[in-house]
Amino acid sequence: MKCYLCGKGLTDKNSSSEHIIPNAFGGKLTARILCKDCNSDLGSSFDSCLTKSLEWFSCKVNHSRSRGSVQPVKVNIDGMGVFALPRGDYDGIKVEKIQDNHYRIHALGKNAQAKAKSKAKEIILKSGKKYNWAEGKVNEKLEKINSNIENNIKQIEHPLVNFTIQFGGKDVLLSVMKTAINFAIMKNVPLNYLNDAIKTLKENNDDFKSFVNSFYPENIFPENSIYHTLLLKGDPQVGILYCLLSFYGVFNAIVLFSSCYNGEHILHSYCYDIWNEKEVPFIANPYLTLEEIAEALSVSDVSWQNNITGIEQACSKFLNFFVLEKNFKDTLVELVFNQINQIAYFYPFLPKETFLNCLEQAIIERKSVVLKNKILKDKDINNILRGNNSDLFYNQYLSQKSMVEVLNLSTRIVSDKLFTSEKDNLLVSECFIRYLSQYVEQYYKNIPLYSGMRKFLEDEKSIISFLEMSAYPILKNYILS
Repeated sequence: MKCYLCGKGLTDKNSSSEHIIPNAFGGKLTARILCKDCNSDLGSSFDSCLTKSLEWFSCKVNHSRSRGSVQPVKVNIDGMGVFALPRGDYDGIKVEKIQDNHYRIHALGKNAQAKAKSKAKEIILKSGKKYNWAEGKVNEKLEKINSNIENNIKQIEHPLVNFTIQFGGKDVLLSVMKTAINFAIMKNVPLNYLNDAIKTLKENNDDFKSFVNSFYPENIFPENSIYHTLLLKGDPQVGILYCLLSFYGVFNAIVLFSSCYNGEHILHSYCYDIWNEKEVPFIANPYLTLEEIAEALSVSDVSWQNNITGIEQACSKFLNFFVLEKNFKDTLVELVFNQINQIAYFYPFLPKETFLNCLEQAIIERKSVVLKNKILKDKDINNILRGNNSDLFYNQYLSQKSMVEVLNLSTRIVSDKLFTSEKDNLLVSECFIRYLSQYVEQYYKNIPLYSGMRKFLEDEKSIISFLEMSAYPILKNYILS
């Protein structure tokens, strides 16, 4: 295979795996389609501009990369320049000199108080040295300023964050075109349909305006998480070959490869859930006409306004993704324990690791419905379940499963005794508990639930209450009929 830009034959020495979606965006899809020199040139020019345009979104998602890590981004909060950190926090400090020996300190972030105290100490020690203050006076001022800082800490519930984004410009759009070309070549699209776009990318000329532009069609890209999406379509009936792209669900674009396509019908899609860092199934078959594509690539007022509206809506969806309901934590706890109960009732007995896998999948499947969002990453769920709480969750499961098995045994006892001389004993609590104890010894002696079931049976009040709510109402109908 040859490098599609310079034509040089690709070998293990002169090539490397090219990220179809840039590594800076957490892209994991790779292919060996460019030589190292061409890959490096494009990465340092076009890709760096696109990366800069979307750096705040990368920081907000805080995804992993094959190389390097997401870096802090400069933003402005309430007129103060700070850094947005990949962990979701902010970091910044600002000192205003009001007059001699009178300063106002602004600090932001989880460590704001400590940073403010450190800066105040620095200022006071400097002033003490300048004016030859006694040690007692310095300590007095330090104590007073620390008290003032502690009493004036404020919680900003919804800080107004200002950041800069650029969804246009030659280098940005050429980087988008490169991604589309890479995906098409990876999917074995014949080069004769891609040569015009490749030539424009290679020569870095202004013809790119005929091939690529921001584009925000409705109901094409998936929602309910944050995705990188690629859609490649070749339609010989209409005669068009194009690629639709979406990064973070925010920057959407179209690349037209050919308006006289006469090859085979092509439909390829790729969808990467960048929030949960995994590829997900995605099926979409966009139907765009030549007229719609021409309008998307034009510089008309209508096209411009559509893009502005699309960007605003996409950014709004992105930001709304991070809005939590007030009772999120309580709802999460309720979801976890509800699923534990469901597994205990509807699954056979599960070993610990199998149970945790089952619980993890159940929470992942239900979190968007119950929690009303997907802010909780799949890997966060994994960490929660397999951290220090794993024994707690499994013990809860064993306890609930023990109760379920006792109920199952109750049904079996009724089935065994209902048409015997012991029928009337079924409504006597002491007798029924004795039957349960005998059955537990007979059928559960050598399995992990045994100790939990024995413990449950030892609590006479609980087991009687349990029987009165579950078994007895059903028993009475059978026995008295």
